[in-house]
Amino acid sequence: MLPRPMDTKLKTRMYPSLVLLTIANLTPKEHEVNIENENVEKVDFNEPVDLVAITVTFRIRRR
Repeated sequence: MLPRPMDTKLKTRMYPSLVLLTIANLTPKEHEVNIENENVEKVDFNEPVDLVAITVTFRIRRR
């Protein structure tokens, strides 16, 4: 996986996806939900987890 180019103007246009926040809100309270954002901090890929959800946001400019 390639890291995000955080030293570019791209970082000013990044916005969080509402999909994971919606899923976290709909998850019963007895379950622990952690949302990781590689744009904010390094993700620990060695952390033991039961479920991983990944979202992708991309835009295509009309030509």
